[in-house]
Amino acid sequence: MTEPKDLEPGSTFADRLTYLIRTHPDEPGDMEISAKITEQGGQLSRNAVYRLRTGRETNPTLATINSLAKLFGCSSSFLTDFSAKPGTEAAPADADDETQRALELLKEAGVKEVLNRMGQMGADSRKILINMSEQLAALNQKHAPDKPE
Repeated sequence: MTEPKDLEPGSTFADRLTYLIRTHPDEPGDMEISAKITEQGGQLSRNAVYRLRTGRETNPTLATINSLAKLFGCSSSFLTDFSAKPGTEAAPADADDETQRALELLKEAGVKEVLNRMGQMGADSRKILINMSEQLAALNQKHAPDKPE
């Protein structure tokens, strides 16, 4: 990615998004950004991209931030931490090994779908599902101790 010498990342979400768009080789428009995020499994309308890019919307969801970061190949913190420099990939300071493993699992097929469905369940249903998953993990460990799945 080439960086124009007169372009700075800025200190607002809109500035950062504009920076990413202008420094991207294709300089995608709002419609292209929306379409690419949809292709990645996310959801962001052309109008929402416009509102974020122009500063009319200043409080994007975490899903939106993550989708844009993935699309532009930067860290989510670049879009939200205005002291972050371009190209920095900082993990959260409190991210322990278990959190890092959970983040890695999100990239695997099926995990996002399960989490999305869990988010639609009530607390009691989630507790049941957690109990079931713990039992399945124990069975898996018992029958395949060298192969975590």
